[in-house]
Order: sequence, then structure tokens, then C-alpha cells
Amino acid sequence: MSFGISTVTGGLAFKILREIYKTSWPGPSGVNITITGLSIKKDKLYILRVTQRNDPNNVWTMIGRVFINGDTNTAKYYIQYLVLDGTTINANRVNDTWVINEGLPGTFPAPTIAGAAVIYIFIDPGGYARIISIANMREGSSMKVVIAAIFYTVAVTDITSISYIASGSSGELVLYGGMP
Repeated sequence: MSFGISTVTGGLAFKILREIYKTSWPGPSGVNITITGLSIKKDKLYILRVTQRNDPNNVWTMIGRVFINGDTNTAKYYIQYLVLDGTTINANRVNDTWVINEGLPGTFPAPTIAGAAVIYIFIDPGGYARIISIANMREGSSMKVVIAAIFYTVAVTDITSISYIASGSSGELVLYGGMP
């Protein structure tokens, strides 16, 4: 499957690079999925679609984090986020990379059943990786929306791997890459 974006300077089509479906994640201890063999120089932009689901009979804190080029040190990343949760609005900037966050100590209450995010990953003109995410957690009238921008503080010339580290009982990742 592929789709395209038309621009004044030309177009960019996207194709599925990887599909990872996990029907069983190891619960609160999480899962670490790393997609290698990438090159943002070639693909220009990555779009990662993520869904996570907890077993409703055994709900854990649900966290999903994105890392670039194998660097899982959250001190090297800044996240600026905006949370829309019913009539409550919360914003902050911290060192972290979460795109799905439900129940992380000091932030939001658990439990939750499901979460989903669309994540854009690219390198800015200064050579820094940027991650922009739009996510929602929970279901029905208790839905929560999170908009996040993540900045990786280490200059890079390419993005060759993307890691997703998460908790939950199942989920899927689909990575799209641009085709110039």
C-alpha cells in the first residue's frame, strides 16, 4: 500500500516499510521493537502508526516511547506536550520520549485499555531529529488527546533505526517511508 502528498515542488509518495503485529506483549515489563536498515536520507520522512491495547482484566500502566538510532537515554531528548483530558488541559516540557502515556508516575492516572498514535520522524535543516506525535488514549467519552513534539539533542546525518519501547498486552506498529 502507498499514498502520496502533492506539493508545489513535486510530490512524495509513501510505502509501508515494516508491519509488526504483536498479539502478546510481556505485560508491564514491556516490549522493545527496533526497526533497522533505515535511511532518512533516502526516505525523507517516516510515519509510524502505533496501537497498544491492554487486557481489560489485567490493566497496567501504558507507556510507549520512540528512540532514534539506538539511543535510549531519555536525558538526550526533550518532549513538549499538550494533554487534553476532558475539561483539563495540561502542558509541560521534560526529558523523555513518550508518545503514549497513561499512568506514568507523576503525570496521568492509570488504568487505560487502549492507545494509538501517529508519529512523524524527520531531520530538520540543522541536522537534529524531530518527532511529532498525535495520540489518544482510553475509549469512548473518557478519551484523552496528547500532542507532543520531541527533540533529539544529538546532531545526526541519518536515521538508521527507530525503536519503540512499550508496555501493554498487545499492539501493532506500521512504519511508512517516503519515496521521492
